[in-house]
Amino acid sequence: MDYSESTPQNIYDHENFLEKFLEKFGKSKEENGWGIQMLSSLPKSVKGMDILELGAGDGFTMKYLVEQGAASVTGYDISEKMITLAKNMNENNNNVIAEVKDLETLQLPEQQYDLVVSFYTFHYIFNYKSIMETIVKSLKQGGKLVIVMEHPIYTASIEQPIWIERPSGDRAWPVSNYFIEGKRIRNWIDFEGVVKYHRTLSTYIQTPIGLGLNLTHLEEFCPSDQQILKNPEQIDNFIRPLVLNLCFTK
Repeated sequence: MDYSESTPQNIYDHENFLEKFLEKFGKSKEENGWGIQMLSSLPKSVKGMDILELGAGDGFTMKYLVEQGAASVTGYDISEKMITLAKNMNENNNNVIAEVKDLETLQLPEQQYDLVVSFYTFHYIFNYKSIMETIVKSLKQGGKLVIVMEHPIYTASIEQPIWIERPSGDRAWPVSNYFIEGKRIRNWIDFEGVVKYHRTLSTYIQTPIGLGLNLTHLEEFCPSDQQILKNPEQIDNFIRPLVLNLCFTK
């Protein structure tokens, strides 16, 4: 797959990518751990909120938010296949809207949402400042932004990172070119050329702050002993952080 900054990346509609993704991650989200990470980052109460999800995926989070009392949930994703799944999952929820949209060129109504959430999407976004400007304008005063994305330590290396096996038997994760932000080409789920974008932790935090948001929470998710027992692959995420959660308030 060959994408440029001017070409929207839509990996989930590419040939059999979604099928392979669901085969790998389509088990219980609790078993994989990432579902728990997503839900634990949300406000304790969303009752009566108008909510926007960027990168809605299969509609799992949208369904959860409605069940928790959200007044409305709108979800956008560039993948037609994902939006089809989201609509099917929420077919009985009249206050859920799921639409195909390119987040890079997204336009939103101002002062519309109480909460904007985005899970595992922002490391695919080319123009971080632009989408942040759009989000800030769309939030009501006092509105919240919740982001879960790949950790900068995970995305830093320009080359495809490979675990380092130490003589002691321990494994180490290579971190290089951390302060060189920009495009990273990765092989993922048997696909070559997946485009991601690396940014430093400072950029992820200071950009929203510079646009008027206040950082209220930062968390680097670490798998629990129980999650590692259920899914031994999670030990990798104990050695190095995979996921970063940031929460802001307007």
